[in-house]
Amino acid sequence: MKYIIRYGLVGLFSTLIHLSIAFLLIYISTINIVLINSIAFSIALLFSYICNLKIVFKLKFCKENFLKFVIVSLITFSIIIIVSYFGEKYNLNPYLIVVIITIIIPLLTFFLHKSWTFKKVVVCD
Repeated sequence: MKYIIRYGLVGLFSTLIHLSIAFLLIYISTINIVLINSIAFSIALLFSYICNLKIVFKLKFCKENFLKFVIVSLITFSIIIIVSYFGEKYNLNPYLIVVIITIIIPLLTFFLHKSWTFKKVVVCD
């Protein structure tokens, strides 16, 4: 149960980081929503990896887990770009686009990390 709580808290803080950065950039800049979500996602991703590694799974850095984490991140990043692109193309409110992304991505990411990235603990030398 502690595992789930820690994972949820890291996900919550990662989501808040993504939202905060994206909303700030929407408010202060004229950057398009695709780039805004890319920046926000990248910063939240780095935070998420470090916290999942150290707090949730209590592991040392391993190339194997990092590579899996990056692959999952690239998959979810692609989804972010696609949703952002179509949201902008169909003139959806940029805040709504960010909210949609922050609902879809954490759920998908949890499933992929739990079932693949951190499923088998790799012993690091």
